[in-house]
Order: sequence, then C-alpha cells, then structure tokens
Amino acid sequence: MSYFCQVSNGNCYVAPGYLSTNRLIHMKTLKSILIFSLIVSLVACSKKENDAVNPAAGKGMVTAMVDGQSFTSEQATSTYNKSTKALTLVGYNSIHMMGFTLENLTGPGTITLVDISKTGSTGSYIEVKTNTTYTNKEGRTGTVTVTKFDGSTLVGTFSMKTYNLQQKREVVITSGTFNVPVETI
Repeated sequence: MSYFCQVSNGNCYVAPGYLSTNRLIHMKTLKSILIFSLIVSLVACSKKENDAVNPAAGKGMVTAMVDGQSFTSEQATSTYNKSTKALTLVGYNSIHMMGFTLENLTGPGTITLVDISKTGSTGSYIEVKTNTTYTNKEGRTGTVTVTKFDGSTLVGTFSMKTYNLQQKREVVITSGTFNVPVETI
C-alpha cells in the first residue's frame, strides 16, 4: 500500500489511508523504523568542525536572493525517488521556504521549471509567517542547473519567478545555490 509522510513543525504525519486493517502491524513497523533511525542518528553523530557546510553531515544548505534580499536556509534536504526519477528539494528558515521538484533527473544538467499548469519540473516559494505560497504560474518559470548528483549529494544553482494569484504579487528568486544530502527512496 502506498503512503506518504508529511512533515510539519518537526512532526511526521502519515496519510490516513496508510493505516488500514493491519494498523497494529503498520504502527509496530513504523515505531521500529523510528527507533532504529534514532539509534543510528545517535551512534553516527559526532561533532566535527566542518559539519555546518558538509551536506554529508545531514544538514544541507540553500542560499538565494529573494526579491533582492539575502536568504540562507537553516535546514535543507532532498528526496530522490529511484523508480520515478523525481527529486524534490526544500530549503527553509523562519522567514522563507523554497524548493522545486525535478522530473526525470538522471544526472547533472540544466532543467527548466515550467508553469504548474504544464507537465514537468516546477518550483515554489512560501512566506512562512503568512503561509502564502507562490508558484511557477501565470507564465513564470525558472532554471535549475545540477552540477553534481551522485545519489548522496545534490549540488547546483537555480533561479525562478513565482506568483501568488490571490495577492497578485510576483516573487523573484535569483542567485540560488544548493548543496544538500539526498535521501533515496
């Protein structure tokens, strides 16, 4: 059975359809996975001087200019689905959240972010405090250049124009960079 996990405020919420008649088995399995992950994290963690800039240390980095103002993520991550070849990247801090989904990613190259009304890779930006979402729509597009993708690390640059129809406002993201660990599913 397929399911997804949505992370909000540091908590993981499993989609309701996942917990079916085998709820007890699924919950035990989920609990075991979470405990195993916690143990691995505790054993693997050791403070090193370069942890802050090393995505292999579990903390990625996204930087950009958002309407001319500097953005540096507090946390960034990416997930790659081997079967669909789709990669999703998200970087955020207490003010901004931004990211993109790249379709059919197989290695380094340049990908165009298209209007969300079309099929293909897309990007988005969220003003965290107001929870206002801006996406590639109304003709706004962007570009992502992946310079390194080795299954464990994603490195590159990006820019995009996003729009919120209700606010009738465009947010322009330029000079974007990313260096994030990749979780493969």
